[in-house]
Amino acid sequence: MSLHDDLKPEKEKSYEIGLRGNLSDNIKYGVAAFYIRSRDKLINTDGRFKIENAGASESKGVEANIDFTLPHGLYASFDYTYQNAKFLDFDTDRASYDNNRVPLVPRHQLGAAIGWSTKRFGRFDGSVNYVDSKEINNENTIEIDHYTVVDIQYAYNYKAVEIALSIKNLFDYTYAEYGEENGGFYIPEPVVYPADGRSIYASLEYRF
Repeated sequence: MSLHDDLKPEKEKSYEIGLRGNLSDNIKYGVAAFYIRSRDKLINTDGRFKIENAGASESKGVEANIDFTLPHGLYASFDYTYQNAKFLDFDTDRASYDNNRVPLVPRHQLGAAIGWSTKRFGRFDGSVNYVDSKEINNENTIEIDHYTVVDIQYAYNYKAVEIALSIKNLFDYTYAEYGEENGGFYIPEPVVYPADGRSIYASLEYRF
């Protein structure tokens, strides 16, 4: 890996304004807008072999969520994030990346969850999460595909004991969350790293 002798630490300023409250006794909401301005962001410019400072970059977007408390122990929630992250000033000896998107930042993320909770039968939860495609190189010519993942969970409490069972990636969907323009000495080409397939977790907790 090559580091420039004059590498500088990243600097960042962030601003956020938001609102949250209740639309009714059973509906809560939140919404926020944010803006992040970065200078000297540390960026790989030749796969994993060279790191340089980007002159300036910005990230702006919105986040929103809404939660419902429904009859008979049911509940549901929805959340959404939009983020536009791009280089404002980033020139290297190879190219100019001005106005290109910052790698590994998806534009859209969307989540939905529904559950049922009772003292007698415990708590059941299911969620669906969508993540938009994202670029893995500064040129924005290679991207990781979007994906949707479903998780479920069951938990039961008895006095001081909680038993929980969860299944992540219920449908065993093949997807990647991370990738690089260059995989290193043995794989000198773009690579992506598969996320976990279907995974089952069980736990037993006792509270003193």
